[in-house]
Amino acid sequence: MTTTITSMFFCLFNSKNLAKCLKRMSTLDDTLKELGFRTEYKNIRKLMILIIIGWLVTVCLLNFFEILLHLRENDLLKIISTCLINQPVHNNTILDLIFIILLLYERTRFCKLNEYITKRCETRHRSTKIMPEDFTSTTNHSNAINTNEVLRPNGNDMKCYDIWMAMHLHLELSKICNNLNTIFGAPMLLEMISFFIGEIGLISELYITLTNSNTWESFKIKKVLDILVWSMFYTIKLLSINYTCEIVKAEANKTQVFIQKVMDSFHVTIREEVFQFISEMTYKRLKFSAFGFYEYGYKFIQQFFGGITTFLIILLQMETSPEISYGITTSSTLTTIESNVYNKSR
Repeated sequence: MTTTITSMFFCLFNSKNLAKCLKRMSTLDDTLKELGFRTEYKNIRKLMILIIIGWLVTVCLLNFFEILLHLRENDLLKIISTCLINQPVHNNTILDLIFIILLLYERTRFCKLNEYITKRCETRHRSTKIMPEDFTSTTNHSNAINTNEVLRPNGNDMKCYDIWMAMHLHLELSKICNNLNTIFGAPMLLEMISFFIGEIGLISELYITLTNSNTWESFKIKKVLDILVWSMFYTIKLLSINYTCEIVKAEANKTQVFIQKVMDSFHVTIREEVFQFISEMTYKRLKFSAFGFYEYGYKFIQQFFGGITTFLIILLQMETSPEISYGITTSSTLTTIESNVYNKSR
């Protein structure tokens, strides 16, 4: 609950920045449309509908397992309170889905840009070098893209113009992704911390449940099933966020490879400007991180599960005989852990 409230606060604080970022995305889409790119609004709309349906199904499923766990107690108030405790976790999932959808949309833009460069490289093979007077200066890479201010060249200038536009579009896309990373940085940082604490809490609760001999078998089965469902829920969220960040980074870095392939067809002066752009891409490589503490992606997944494995080894080496608490549910345990008031004894 603490994570959810804090995340919502940061989102409200950055709402203006998010609105500006969305406006820049719309402007960039207009530019891409001028170049012949198709918008993905219909596909994104369908994806959002499917995600909302999936979110509702997940909420119902998790609440069902919590109700099943407390069914034998026949306490309606406790069942309702458990569902209300779970709701902030589900609200935080909406924030994760917004972040993932925006990144996936930016990935489609990078994919289209790379296809654009590839096609131009295949159809514009020429034996002559492009001269520097045919090339528009690219010194100021930070300017916003505006097709009305740029005249499309013809004939021999086309390939030069294509690379020039590709460089500026890539820089603008990277800047939008960096803004999204800044806007969602604090909520994602808090959520990754809560994932780690939550998984440790779930493992501890699973260990307590399995090692306690004073528990009814039917209750133990329900409890283990409930723990496994919640653990799977958090694991899927963790993998989805990091996988999305990884594929967006990979697609953005492909642009550098494609541009390097056509550098030999440019004049030396032009090649220096293209090389400056590639150097900037290498130095300011697109990445998604939590204020520099760690970088999202496959490496973070390895580190995360490495930490969980270390905790498991320590837990298995402990020679204790804990007692299970019948009145605390899985979701309640996670909430109290985040609030630093988690009690194991009863």
